[in-house]
Amino acid sequence: MVTNTTRRAKEVLLSLLVLSASLCPADAAGYSEEVGRQFMGLSPRAGSRLLQQGGSRCDGNTGALCPAPPPSHPPRLVACCESRCRDVFSDRYNCGACGSRCGFGQLCCGGQCTSVAYDVGNCGACGAVCPDNQRCEYGACGYA
Repeated sequence: MVTNTTRRAKEVLLSLLVLSASLCPADAAGYSEEVGRQFMGLSPRAGSRLLQQGGSRCDGNTGALCPAPPPSHPPRLVACCESRCRDVFSDRYNCGACGSRCGFGQLCCGGQCTSVAYDVGNCGACGAVCPDNQRCEYGACGYA
């Protein structure tokens, strides 16, 4: 026979389980990217910040294309990838071309997947150049 205390304890545990599951991120790709940034010590700004998260809608078949970027922004190339406008110069899931994904620990810098943890020309972020004779280690110039 189940007592009221046992039943109540089960209800509380089930409620906590449901609550904790609802707090988990739904986007596994975004979660792994954030974990990668924390692991390498990169700021959230190290990724693409030129387009909104979802990107505007587009359809290459009907002529509803992506808008041209404003001239004040750094060079970028906007392409219609799976009905969304993407900056293929900085989008790590569409780097250089639609569907070309960068690996773990890499960012899309100018349309090329780059390991910003060890690249002296992109140390810790795209375009962050290390001074003369300094190596890029773990995303920091002159680390060691």
